[in-house]
Amino acid sequence: MSTLPEIRTLPVPDGLEGERVDAAISRMFGFSRTKAAELAAAGKVLVDGTAVGKSERVRGGAWLEVEMPQAPAPVQVVAEPVEGMEIVHDDDDVVVIVKPVGVAAHPSPGWSGPTVIGGLAAAGY
Repeated sequence: MSTLPEIRTLPVPDGLEGERVDAAISRMFGFSRTKAAELAAAGKVLVDGTAVGKSERVRGGAWLEVEMPQAPAPVQVVAEPVEGMEIVHDDDDVVVIVKPVGVAAHPSPGWSGPTVIGGLAAAGY
């Protein structure tokens, strides 16, 4: 089952008059300028109903329409032993470990390697 894309439409505030499209999207929607530029390049940004490029300028009062990107899938904790991770101390409040180089503290989008959280889960914590 496919879902329709979420589209948000807002008037450009007068204070953003003359800003580049990518900068305006960044300030209005909280995206990075890189992400805003990618959306514009993909044709997912309209100003007053017309697709625009990242470097075009906006004018106050124009309607900015943005097809919002899909939210990333939630990251999962994978319980897997982490070679070289040593538990130095643990009690009811804290676990102290020696974390090997190249091991992330926790899962995050784009990371597929081992994590401390996964190592602790594998160790029964």
